[in-house]
Amino acid sequence: MRVFRFRVLCDENDEFYRDFDLTSEHTLFDFHQAIQKELSFDPSQMACFFTCNQEWEKEQEFILFEVEDDLESSTIVMDVALLTEFITEPRQRLIYVYDQIEDRQLFIELIDNPEYNSKRKYPVCVDREGDAPEQNMDEDFSQIEEGSGKEFNYYDDEYLNEMDPEEGFSFENIDDYDL
Repeated sequence: MRVFRFRVLCDENDEFYRDFDLTSEHTLFDFHQAIQKELSFDPSQMACFFTCNQEWEKEQEFILFEVEDDLESSTIVMDVALLTEFITEPRQRLIYVYDQIEDRQLFIELIDNPEYNSKRKYPVCVDREGDAPEQNMDEDFSQIEEGSGKEFNYYDDEYLNEMDPEEGFSFENIDDYDL
């Protein structure tokens, strides 16, 4: 059985990498699950893989599940994409998009074909360095300190006082409106 060792890199943190070993019998869905587990990502979030050329230009897309509206497209579902079917280059490259809203991605490259170890359970992360990226870039506004000038309160009197009563809305009671 053939083993593929992939190095996973992130352009947000130069000190981060993970090396994964997968066998020729694994699918991209297996790889997806290994990445999700290793990086403690929320598995309910959407993700996809792309094969790439040596300049990291996206080629074939692999998605989590088939979309009915997209039956004509050339996308392939991850759980049917065996690694042996698309790992065709000695240094094959992939992109793993894990935050589709912000288009955040991991860069993956085949770096070795180690010997199969029958005592090892595949897929497995065999080497790691650095902190994993956060899965989502949602800003955590709870970390903003009061008085830092970064907070904003819609109910702040100073904000309300800046509104021109002639141009803005101003009312004492909802019953003041003719509905």
